[in-house]
Amino acid sequence: MCFLRAPPRPHFSVEGAAMEIVHTRCCGLDVHKKTVVACVLISQADGLIERQVRTFKTMKVDLLALADWLSSLNVTDVALESTGV
Repeated sequence: MCFLRAPPRPHFSVEGAAMEIVHTRCCGLDVHKKTVVACVLISQADGLIERQVRTFKTMKVDLLALADWLSSLNVTDVALESTGV
């Protein structure tokens, strides 16, 4: 588990550009042939952003474990990145 410091909500700054935090509990998925890498970001009230990264295999039982993990963290939004076939 990793915590990143962000200025008070609802904005944070990256290289001088302010951004509004739109999704406070979100996940990015990077899909590969044999694995799915999931990165969850959870914005805390104190401005910290909790970051958790896990890798899951692509078999049904593993994808169900991914769904259970995201549900246990109350993730509300997911973005999917996939290239190839």
